[in-house]
Amino acid sequence: VDKNLDKFKFEFEKSLKRLQVENIYGLLFHRDLDIQKPNHEKFFYYLDTLKKQKIVNRVGFSTYSTKNIIEHLNYFNFQIIQLPINIFNLNKNNLNFLKNLKKNNNIEIHARSIFLQGLGFLNKIENYKFFKLNKKLELLTKLSKMKKISKFQIMLLGIYNPNIINSYIIGTNSLEEIKELYKIKKKKIFNSKISSKNFIINDNIILDPRKWPKNIRKF
Repeated sequence: VDKNLDKFKFEFEKSLKRLQVENIYGLLFHRDLDIQKPNHEKFFYYLDTLKKQKIVNRVGFSTYSTKNIIEHLNYFNFQIIQLPINIFNLNKNNLNFLKNLKKNNNIEIHARSIFLQGLGFLNKIENYKFFKLNKKLELLTKLSKMKKISKFQIMLLGIYNPNIINSYIIGTNSLEEIKELYKIKKKKIFNSKISSKNFIINDNIILDPRKWPKNIRKF
């Protein structure tokens, strides 16, 4: 822990200089399983010091599921949780869990993998394990044509819930995608509603990218 803490301090201070800032809004654990490693009291003490000195506003962690969140909160007063939220996994149970989490803790929810790491834009995936997803992709294409809006917009509107989700992390491949995102914001289409109910998939092989076959990862 001491060795890693010294390395972290050095890299963190170097990042502040590179960003040319004196403080940052959020600092997150990249792997949530690191939170429960032995003898991390010094690490948490240092993070708490950064908060008290107002060098860091909020400390949080990134995770793949809701499974260990409550347990992690016993280790530190985390204020940001970043996790995959998309129309394929936002079922009633997950939604209720996030609602209660917001209600009972001073926590921000940041949604990532909104487009299931890009698979949501495909028409079909040539892998038998993704049969369930292919049916949803077909439905997504039909809904896009019927409503005359892009898949991008449908997947974003399907999870848009400012009462629960504070921030949306969106990856793009081109300037055109950034322009489309700007148009969406400008048009105020967030007043529209898209239900994710018909897109839900209960299959972790599809929902968890860590379990994808290697030939899928290229997307």
